[in-house]
Amino acid sequence: MELSEEEKRQIEKVKSKMNCPFDFKCQKDEFTRYPKIKPVGTLLSCMEEDAKFCGYSLPFGNGFFCKCSLIKYIYRFGSFNEKNTNSMKT
Repeated sequence: MELSEEEKRQIEKVKSKMNCPFDFKCQKDEFTRYPKIKPVGTLLSCMEEDAKFCGYSLPFGNGFFCKCSLIKYIYRFGSFNEKNTNSMKT
């Protein structure tokens, strides 16, 4: 995925305020490995197997909601093409 300079600046700004337990693996290789996320209203449900180990996950029922600012940014505000957006939403 090609990122604009503004998107790169925003991503770095978001990351500077975080301490990711997975070393920002979602950003490796320009976001080619997306987390398994499913929108639930205004929230994002994390479908990753290791969600219970993430400090940005919120347990709810049998699943987890994603509280990660970086994931929220790339999901809601990133300039993804149709293929990339669909792969994130599964």
